[in-house]
Amino acid sequence: MLGNIILEAHSLPAAAVRSPVPAHLIQDGVTGILVSSEDPGAMAAAFKKVIENPHFARRLGEAGKHQVQTVYGEKAVVAQYHALFEELLSRRCGFSNQIAA
Repeated sequence: MLGNIILEAHSLPAAAVRSPVPAHLIQDGVTGILVSSEDPGAMAAAFKKVIENPHFARRLGEAGKHQVQTVYGEKAVVAQYHALFEELLSRRCGFSNQIAA
């Protein structure tokens, strides 16, 4: 669930604590800012950087939106499922490249 929240908001500049899900979805300094959960000052500094630097904030948001569209968008997910089904069929039945794209 937390991953979906981050993905849905990813077209906005993001600041999150460095834990497995956010760290997997957010590239620090590229699609958002990751900080230690033990350092509230770092979170405040991340928010301040985004608020005071609209160009930086816009760049984070655009990169996040691009990542969501290319990695987690409908076409990307369909392609991932397609590859998975082909692999499973190949293992199970010896088929390869039998599923029409």
